Amino acid sequence: MSSSTYLHVRTPRISCPHCGVKAVAVPWARARCGFTLLLEKAAMTLAKHMPVLAIARFLQEHDTHLWRIISYYVEEARKREDFSQVSQIAVDETSSRRGHRYITLIVDSQERRVLFATEGKDAGTIQAFKADLRAHHGKVKKIQEVCMDLSPAFREGTAKAFPRAKRTFDRYHTVRLVNEALDQVRRQEQKVHP
Repeated sequence: MSSSTYLHVRTPRISCPHCGVKAVAVPWARARCGFTLLLEKAAMTLAKHMPVLAIARFLQEHDTHLWRIISYYVEEARKREDFSQVSQIAVDETSSRRGHRYITLIVDSQERRVLFATEGKDAGTIQAFKADLRAHHGKVKKIQEVCMDLSPAFREGTAKAFPRAKRTFDRYHTVRLVNEALDQVRRQEQKVHP
């Protein structure tokens, strides 16, 4: 049996002829949020470990409300990000859903932290990261190395966005290409010399 607690508070309001109606800020909730800070903290803690839809079921709340909470705190955290020391990045994409929907991730290779994530896997994603890097005090000239897969879009985007950076192709994709080439040679050799 589950129980719920509802907190109903009528906060004092004032009507200002210049500013409009203003409500008094309460210490247990953000302005116009509709949730207590404790519930928001619980939702954010759970978001580290489980999908938002599962959290919504657990908290008996609509997932769009939870996404608003998550978006707010992610944006607040991103405002404080400082990319001024970033000099080596790695770029990769992952499938976000079935089909051909991708998310490009860019990470700081030295600090091992995600710097940027965006939909798509084209050269424009690298340009979008360049703008985000600048917005967070990063310097384009300071990027010395970019590690990525062999994607033509990433190669093109990196060449335009970070022309001074060395480009390194990641080991996984390079080894895969070498293994495919080796298998091809083995098949040809097998036909000639069984």
